[in-house]
Amino acid sequence: MLRPKGGDDMLFLTMLAALAAPVPASSCAGPDARSEDAVRATEYRWVRLLETRDAAGLACLLAPEFTDTTWAGQRVTRTDVLAALPRRATVRLTLTDLAVALHGDVAIVQGLNRQTNAAGRVLGVVRFTDIFLHRGGRWQAISAQETPVLSGQ
Repeated sequence: MLRPKGGDDMLFLTMLAALAAPVPASSCAGPDARSEDAVRATEYRWVRLLETRDAAGLACLLAPEFTDTTWAGQRVTRTDVLAALPRRATVRLTLTDLAVALHGDVAIVQGLNRQTNAAGRVLGVVRFTDIFLHRGGRWQAISAQETPVLSGQ
């Protein structure tokens, strides 16, 4: 960048600082390919967003019509998930046994989710099914359901 002749030094420094400042990344990831790998990456991103309590990112990943049937049989909406996020327990989520099926703009992911506390104690394992819709260039979760496999009780 060339410094303007006879220009205001303070204005020049302000403009230079603005250009050097990092541009905040959008909370919404994308564009996402219509591929099994992209769906798998979205599933892992969901886990990271939950673990880091990233409400903006989670709001992008969960479709407005998202509903979850929890391991306890409760129906939870996107609004419920986002409202509870700040109080979410600090647990590590580990996904295994993932299977992805693509059907055009719809993807179904099945797998296991192991929850452990900071000490590494297993709190529970659920088998899950998540359904994603490819819209607006990215994958969004529209439905989830968990079935308990192992309780840490």
